[in-house]
Amino acid sequence: MFIIAACFIIWAWRGAKRTLPRSFIPLAAVLASVVLIVQMFEFPVAGGGSTWHIMGGTLVAMILGPYGATISLTIVLIIQALAFGDGGLTSFGANVFNMAVIGALSFSIVKMLLKGSSSKKRFAASLFAAFLCSQAR
Repeated sequence: MFIIAACFIIWAWRGAKRTLPRSFIPLAAVLASVVLIVQMFEFPVAGGGSTWHIMGGTLVAMILGPYGATISLTIVLIIQALAFGDGGLTSFGANVFNMAVIGALSFSIVKMLLKGSSSKKRFAASLFAAFLCSQAR
């Protein structure tokens, strides 16, 4: 999974350099910090010892697009792995693929499929993309 994740990170880096202005860097950093903080809050699931937390993949993909979202979410995962021990380094490749890549691409693919649709369909598509992103984890 490290190799697959690295391929997607390189793809995102090249795409961001090609299509996004340099002014996206501060926005990506701010979004990464917001997602990092929001994802730290965990909510207990009724009847069990497990919890759930908010994932920001679809939101970041809506704002930055697939390239910027993949980079921004990878930064979030690096900080979580190194500073907080969430996921750790042994599962880093799988975490990048499941949360950063699928999180960024789920909205972009659904948006591409519904191009030219009404705003209600696009809103439903964003909800569906968020659901897909949450199921990948």
